[in-house]
Amino acid sequence: MDIQFKNVSYTYEAGTPIQHTALNNLNLTIKPHKFTAIIGKTGSGKSTLVQHLNALLKPTEGVVRIGNRSITPTTGNTQLKALRKMVGTVFQFPEAQLFGQTIAEDIMFGPKNYGVKPDEALAIAERTLKMVGLDASYLERSPFDLSGGQQRRVAIAGVLALEPEILVLDEPTAGLDPKGQHELMQLFSRLNTEMGTTIILVTHQMEQVAEYADDVIVMEEGTVAKQASPREIFSDSDILANNYLNVPRTVAFSNELAKAYGWNLSDMPLTTDDLAVDLMRYFKAKKEARYEG
Repeated sequence: MDIQFKNVSYTYEAGTPIQHTALNNLNLTIKPHKFTAIIGKTGSGKSTLVQHLNALLKPTEGVVRIGNRSITPTTGNTQLKALRKMVGTVFQFPEAQLFGQTIAEDIMFGPKNYGVKPDEALAIAERTLKMVGLDASYLERSPFDLSGGQQRRVAIAGVLALEPEILVLDEPTAGLDPKGQHELMQLFSRLNTEMGTTIILVTHQMEQVAEYADDVIVMEEGTVAKQASPREIFSDSDILANNYLNVPRTVAFSNELAKAYGWNLSDMPLTTDDLAVDLMRYFKAKKEARYEG
């Protein structure tokens, strides 16, 4: 199901002297089953945008459509329960929302709130805990006895327990070491490729955008500055400069090779694997040219 924003504006503290418009007549479409990254400088409207996806915020003007469901300024909260099961959200430091005495209690809370029987909810908790890399032996442990990285996995398992069709990730790897970041991003990638979950990622880490995203939305002053593939975005020097966005390290490295040695690689290498392939092709072509000469 498509996600569509039609002429959406959102104003914080509307009607007061400190009102601030965070989204400004926003129009965009996010395709289903894709991994979409949303990037832009601080204050561009990224987090405000994704909070509209499960109606944590409702538009001041316009309409958000998710499949056949619409969110407007007048949508009542009683109409949103099914939508909030469909759209799971992982905010920065989700472990701060843990509350259960046991991990099982925490993960089971969502399914039970939607009418799932306790035995089935426990089975869901065990399954989703395994998905995030923790086994059933953790179920009866207190979430507050775990490391910060393990707590985050438990919090994510609680979101996945509702089996959302759309998973919104707002800086989900903030504060984790590189290994923990990679493991979580691999989990989100598998959910997308193996289960068809629509992933929407807000991030400042361009390497994550380059490696995982199918589509990229660049936000600027509450509207869409550009929506395109990662390769198109990172090839657009103007959009990068105007929004203070860096290129992935592999792109920066290949640019330095071109400047220092005149090596012009055939493709823009978005990932380390891309860079390795491009370098092999470059040296093979140079070797063949030398033999022919």
